[in-house]
Amino acid sequence: MSDLQLRYFLVCAEEGSFTGAADRLGLSQPALSQQIRKLEQEMGIALFTRIGRGIQLTAAGRQLWGKVYPLFSDVDQAIRELQFQEGVIEGTIAIAGPHTALSYLLTPLISQHASEHPDVRFQLHARSSQEVIQLTYNRTVDFGLVHSTMVLPPELDGELIHDEKLVAIFAESHPAADHLQQNGELPPNTPTLLFPKGYALRRAVDAAFADQPLNVAMEVETVDAMLNLARRGSGVCFAPRYVAEQQPGLAFAEVNNLDITLSLMLVTRYGKAIQPITQCFIDQLKSYCNRS
Repeated sequence: MSDLQLRYFLVCAEEGSFTGAADRLGLSQPALSQQIRKLEQEMGIALFTRIGRGIQLTAAGRQLWGKVYPLFSDVDQAIRELQFQEGVIEGTIAIAGPHTALSYLLTPLISQHASEHPDVRFQLHARSSQEVIQLTYNRTVDFGLVHSTMVLPPELDGELIHDEKLVAIFAESHPAADHLQQNGELPPNTPTLLFPKGYALRRAVDAAFADQPLNVAMEVETVDAMLNLARRGSGVCFAPRYVAEQQPGLAFAEVNNLDITLSLMLVTRYGKAIQPITQCFIDQLKSYCNRS
């Protein structure tokens, strides 16, 4: 049994699949599976049960996890802290969050941070809020960003860091453009482009227009597709103001008497030590969000 095999075991447990763990480790799936089989043979116990395409820890596997994870985590954290104290700023920061936040809100900050610290690498995972929670829970990412309407499991900590004001976005030539910009009102029966039901942005819009049923022309899963459709005059969509401000050829307006606001929450795994380079970026992120 080797330390490397135990690290492979930890990553497999975090990912919940050999395929995901192999991708993360840069190994082939058969090679990783062989290492886990060798570990199980040497220990004489089964560590995982195979369920469909995924894996779960057995009772013995959970016991091993509980003993091994804190030890490796403490060693890794001590090394990172010593490196940081000596001015070695390098490593990987893995972040999961909604596409709108990663592509539009965080882009200037990440770009600036990358230019100042070229040895720090970012891994960005654009996912739904539920998938972000799962990635954070599995420790696949250092932290996640979700909308505050999400319910977190007790193993995760959440901290509100940003309030997003949603605005109506539309083509400058759209028939409702003048009315929206001059009166801040969405004319009745105006075609709208919305996320499917279940998305946090959709829930916020539906709640805001509860007394004014919307004419939903299309349901679209990505903000970029929605914006392109709006640019072609297909309808009016809703997104955070920071998204609208970065869209040439599109106009936007706040809708009067409607509170369409979402709060963005930073999510971390409870009790998980945060590496210094990640904590440094989180501090910058909080400061940046307060100014935005």
